[in-house]
Amino acid sequence: MANAAERKTCVLVVDDNPQNRALAKATLEAEECDVVLATGGPEALQAFEAHQPDCVVLDVRMPGMDGFETCRRLRALPGGAGVPVLFLTAARDVETFDAALVAGGDDFLTKPVQPAEMVLRVQSAVRARNLDVSNKQFYELVKRQRDDLLRLKL
Repeated sequence: MANAAERKTCVLVVDDNPQNRALAKATLEAEECDVVLATGGPEALQAFEAHQPDCVVLDVRMPGMDGFETCRRLRALPGGAGVPVLFLTAARDVETFDAALVAGGDDFLTKPVQPAEMVLRVQSAVRARNLDVSNKQFYELVKRQRDDLLRLKL
């Protein structure tokens, strides 16, 4: 089994537009990412549970379940709370950005997306998540050591 340093980053890309999905897939695969594609919210939730991606790139406007509702439901899934969600939108209004934050989004990419920007945002989001996980593990280790020391003093 590959260790964390050898494992490819897995990105779930959710967009109802086939051209947008193809661009994201080609861009991220060129950076050695594993890419899982979904065409809408329900499919995204199933793909999330099946693949446990490291990051989600999520279109805002999709038929049926929009990106905001998809994000809220994703956050409720096991493992969904800590995965970075980058909203992808052509809208540039404050209301859309506010709604994305309220739904649980971590960042935004505006359409038309620049491939280099997508790569940097995904890499930054995954790096921040990994640091958060490492910090929590370090905190738990220090806490256990403190508790062990307190027991020795008694």
